[in-house]
Amino acid sequence: MRAVLARVAPGRRTWNTTCEDYSQTTRCRTDVWASVVIRQGDDYVVKQGRAFNNPTYLPYMSREQWKSNPLGYTNRWTAHSAVSG
Repeated sequence: MRAVLARVAPGRRTWNTTCEDYSQTTRCRTDVWASVVIRQGDDYVVKQGRAFNNPTYLPYMSREQWKSNPLGYTNRWTAHSAVSG
């Protein structure tokens, strides 16, 4: 893990970002404090806690470098496509 950043916007949401080396760049994951509805048995329950918000990739790679990474494809692909070639 490369970095951890916690933020609190006054009167707003709090979030936590962690970053790690990924290929030739850095990938970051942001979790927010949120209310999340989950299923428990036959019921739905609201839980509060950290919830995944979004991934980001720092701009250390060119478009050309991303071409060999499935995340950089400009056409459609599936995980099966990435495995089977």
